[in-house]
Amino acid sequence: MPIDTIIMSTIDYIYSKYIYYMKKSLIVLLAFCFCLHGIAQVKDSKKSDKILKEYADNGCKCVDSINTYNKTKEEIAIALNRCIDAQAGAYQLSSKLMNIDLSDTAMKAGGKRKEDN
Repeated sequence: MPIDTIIMSTIDYIYSKYIYYMKKSLIVLLAFCFCLHGIAQVKDSKKSDKILKEYADNGCKCVDSINTYNKTKEEIAIALNRCIDAQAGAYQLSSKLMNIDLSDTAMKAGGKRKEDN
């Protein structure tokens, strides 16, 4: 066999093994990234679910405390609306505050505090 044929077949073999292992590595890397992404989402939803449950319980207590005796439907609807608005507003505010990054890198930019608009 000529030396050129041996060299080319060796190069082809090495290249095919290289491609095989690169594909395998890429699949493992992608699987790891998807798992990591899924774990990160679970942590945030637990905090959000806890806050939502707390405000929902508070809203139920507020609705239960409404006195409906000798009141018109409009007065009852206004009282219900106040309970729902108070809890919904508090939930929205706390969920926005929960998403703020308070790390040193987010707070400082060149020794100054970063202003959010």
